[in-house]
Amino acid sequence: MAYRDGQNLAEQGQGKAALDKYDEASRLDKGNAQYRMSALLSLESLTNVAIYEGEKARSLGQYEEAQ
Repeated sequence: MAYRDGQNLAEQGQGKAALDKYDEASRLDKGNAQYRMSALLSLESLTNVAIYEGEKARSLGQYEEAQ
């Protein structure tokens, strides 16, 4: 099951792969709000990590990495 696979991947710290599985689960069961919410929360988490890493690199003067 895609949703369960997403949960397992998220627990293993594989955020992008988890997001892909949550998206798959959401596409397969369009009426399931939990699947969509998990996909959105996963996307938000990945976005926050990217912002944090970019800001950290920028503050260290690592402008190429900040992009």
